[in-house]
Amino acid sequence: MLKNIKTLLNKLQDGLYERDIEIKLTLLGALCGENVLLYGPAGVAKSLIARRIANIFEDGKYFEYLMQKFSTPEDIFGPISLSELKKDNYVRNIQGYLPTADIAFIDEIFKASPAILNTLLHIINEKIYKNGNKIIKVPLKTLISASNEIPDHNELEALYDRFLIRIIVNPIQDNKNFEAILENGSANEKVEIENKISTKELENFQNEIKKINIPKEIFNVIHLIREKIKNHNKQTQKKIYISDRRWQKAAYLLKASAYFNERDEINLIDTFLLTYCLWNREDEFKTIQEIVKESIEEVSINKNEFQQLLAQREELEKKLDYLLFIKEAVFEEVIEKNGKYYFKIEPDFSYSSQYKDIDEKEFSIVYIPLEIMFFLKF
Repeated sequence: MLKNIKTLLNKLQDGLYERDIEIKLTLLGALCGENVLLYGPAGVAKSLIARRIANIFEDGKYFEYLMQKFSTPEDIFGPISLSELKKDNYVRNIQGYLPTADIAFIDEIFKASPAILNTLLHIINEKIYKNGNKIIKVPLKTLISASNEIPDHNELEALYDRFLIRIIVNPIQDNKNFEAILENGSANEKVEIENKISTKELENFQNEIKKINIPKEIFNVIHLIREKIKNHNKQTQKKIYISDRRWQKAAYLLKASAYFNERDEINLIDTFLLTYCLWNREDEFKTIQEIVKESIEEVSINKNEFQQLLAQREELEKKLDYLLFIKEAVFEEVIEKNGKYYFKIEPDFSYSSQYKDIDEKEFSIVYIPLEIMFFLKF
């Protein structure tokens, strides 16, 4: 399977420059049934990526639309059937429109009107479309969307949250690659895919993905990321909020990465994908990127170093037990000092006759290095 995925990626990346990450993440989203947002200016191959991804599925129906301020539900969901309307049935002719698509690409999606938005959310959330009196199960595997703006309206937050994978797409940076696109022109929208993926294969993939194991070290990374985000939020007015639903879907994405790399459990490399799942505003991306990177680095140590940390931890605990009584929840607050993270401990000397003569103000706070205390916490 890994060989087939690599072959597929090579085909999808053919003729494109500096779009490897975008292709890989969009493909992964499509294979595990998650929606993808490509965020960036016009003319950076967002629509081309979507069209190529649509081509990997066997007999997949593709729908594409450029959303505008004056777009109507007819443009997305199909026109009203005049013959049915004469019978007092409000039914749309949906063939060839979003309700019958396997893969859909909507450009400038956040320009959707409230009339379109509500129906679109039903399709994304529940994979159903109500056409007159009939409830239709839609075949939509993934919705790929593009935008050059991040929504700041409350009514669009629910739609924005449904895009698990969010990728910032920039113009070509490398001069040689820029010269290549000037010389070679636009890449082909479609590429020849020999072994296309059937709906049955896709369903099997998604069932197998659920069986992938999440080892303890991955939970440690996730806990550490959450802790760092919590600390960041304490220090700034711009809070980073990540719902439990988004964490759950992100974990499934990590499982998918492991599965398609022919592993039976997630490893630390997979967790870099969280960088593309946890940001909401553009100015949060660098913060999330750094938090994820730091968290992985803090957990990714070899066994010898780990054993040394365990020994330090045990020795430290002995000293703590001997020297002082610690108040409850002492390991919950993490602070940063001089670029390093520490647990802030408030010892309680009031019960220690051994230290009754010690100035409590001088010894009121103890800082324990995070790398020592963290690994046995979970």
